[in-house]
Amino acid sequence: MLVGIGSVPPGARMVRVCDGFVLGNTPETIEFRRSTEPVPIRFELEGYIPVTRAVSAVEDGELWIALEPLPKGRHPATEKSKGSRGH
Repeated sequence: MLVGIGSVPPGARMVRVCDGFVLGNTPETIEFRRSTEPVPIRFELEGYIPVTRAVSAVEDGELWIALEPLPKGRHPATEKSKGSRGH
């Protein structure tokens, strides 16, 4: 089955949660093996809050994700824990 996946803004990296496999970047049409179990996908884009959604693998369809910008001054990938020096 085929699922067209997009995001606003476009260009989000799509990562299959179960194994960390990168499926590509939005917009993209992805072929999934038909299953009654949804497939959790994480959408990541620099400067935006990551979002995880379950993609239905029952029939062809579309999924659109709206990503929210990170609050100003927050960059989780670059933040360091205080008091963790030398550990």
